[in-house]
Amino acid sequence: MGEEIHGTLYFKLQLHGREGGGLFTELSGGASENAVIEQKVAMPDGHIGIRKIPGNLKFGDITLKRGLDDGLDLWKWRQLVIDGKYKEARCDGTLMMLDHEMKPIATYAFTAGWPSKYTPAGMNAGQDQAALEEITIAVEEYKRVP
Repeated sequence: MGEEIHGTLYFKLQLHGREGGGLFTELSGGASENAVIEQKVAMPDGHIGIRKIPGNLKFGDITLKRGLDDGLDLWKWRQLVIDGKYKEARCDGTLMMLDHEMKPIATYAFTAGWPSKYTPAGMNAGQDQAALEEITIAVEEYKRVP
């Protein structure tokens, strides 16, 4: 079987054709989902049954978190959308899952991503923890690549 469960993970974001990205400690989202269409069908015994077939396909947004640093690349990327330049903000990218030794475990690619939300989160001076930043990327497609 040879399957290994990895503990500490990092996520490396690469934005194709633009500056930005970096290393993140948390990733959520990226699911794919089809709407379910219920279709009435005549069964061999004469009863009416329901057949479920796939409808429209959609991909969930990707949310990444990391410690806040002095880099402004993610904020500048988000600012393009705020300024109405969403076509300029769109780009393809990859997310590489890394183990604690920074060795790749899995790679995912997204298409036509743009930052729908940016949050400098966890900025409480009274707590003994690092300030975080969070970015949510809306994508048109998200898939695992070999």
